[in-house]
Amino acid sequence: MAASSDDLIARFRDACATDERIVAAFVGGSRARGEADGYSDVDLCVVVPDASFDDVFADRATIAGRLGTPLFLEDWGADVPEVFVMLADGTDLELVFVRESRLTQIEVGPFRPLVDRRGLLDGLDVPIREPSREGLRDDLRRTLAWFWHDVGHFVTAAGRSQRWWAAGQIEALRGYCVNLVRIEQGLRSNGGEPYWKIDVETSTDALEELRSTFVGPDIEAMIDAASELVAFFGVHGRRAAEAHGIEYPEELERLLRRRLDDLLPTRRG
Repeated sequence: MAASSDDLIARFRDACATDERIVAAFVGGSRARGEADGYSDVDLCVVVPDASFDDVFADRATIAGRLGTPLFLEDWGADVPEVFVMLADGTDLELVFVRESRLTQIEVGPFRPLVDRRGLLDGLDVPIREPSREGLRDDLRRTLAWFWHDVGHFVTAAGRSQRWWAAGQIEALRGYCVNLVRIEQGLRSNGGEPYWKIDVETSTDALEELRSTFVGPDIEAMIDAASELVAFFGVHGRRAAEAHGIEYPEELERLLRRRLDDLLPTRRG
């Protein structure tokens, strides 16, 4: 994999060097940090003058095609567009396109220059910044509200014995709990991918309590799991709300706890 990635980076450098619209290019991520292993993707970035940006981004499939045969190529991101690529040789890429006017605003951490026609990368420092307290508060507000919203969905699904919907809601509730632990440890929540790199970004000790909530699509087992997730969320949610100076939704919790408790005699009586 290392030799293949070196070859790919060299092809990327040559492709950028021969494209006059591209003023700079670099490799970032684990390759630049010297931490890559056989499972690491390749993080590549091109810098383009604002006037040429739309034209270059429109050619993203052609640029990726100069690196290999793409089997997967999909856009992601808005402010700083990225393209996720999987090549036929097994290499995973993240190809980032940056407007020259926004170069100092990106957050990539260490990087290795490959092309630099104007010296734009000389002395450039674009560290990955710590999450702001305001950003964490916003994440926490959303997490506190939507967890209880989805408890309501679980109650509906379980009450109707719609076990696959209920199983999906258990996954969603556990995801909120994982994101809550992220926030407690000073990290932004990760939306629909709460487990993304969590083993290296946070301490997962607190999550050990959630092991027993991984259950199959059995209604009674899922009701027990939901009760455990609710208890976990209540403890950690109150603690996080106090730490960030926001109000915990006590009335909402009481309402949804009653609905969940009402399932027990219905299902087991």
